Amino acid sequence: MNDQDLLDYEMITTFELTVRIGINEYSTFTLINVTVHVQNVNEPPKLAPQRFIAQENCLSGALVGPALSSLATDPEDDMLTFRIDFDGTNGLVLLNAASGQLSFNFSTPTRPSGSGHPIDFETAPASGSYLAIVEV
Repeated sequence: MNDQDLLDYEMITTFELTVRIGINEYSTFTLINVTVHVQNVNEPPKLAPQRFIAQENCLSGALVGPALSSLATDPEDDMLTFRIDFDGTNGLVLLNAASGQLSFNFSTPTRPSGSGHPIDFETAPASGSYLAIVEV
């Protein structure tokens, strides 16, 4: 457990302490109550790295994996938005910003190995993997 996990507004919003203030090794002292209010901060959403498999020769618009919104969580239950930060697919994969749903876009002029269907293992067996970094 990280120290930052000890104070989580979603788990506890305040806590109380009793503090002893004394002199002469506490032979004379006063007790006071101290209330600490935990301030809520907006923690980032969480989503583990994902790997999806797509069938070759699928149609343009075919969905790639489940919508990322069904896999991501946010501690404050805020509405999530999605965007592609790095696109190693050259536009071959589109992302719905609201749902996080990935889909194929075959209107792009980029074709692995120059011809044939963009997702065709027999035409381009070496280009079987594409990477896109999605920011949540």
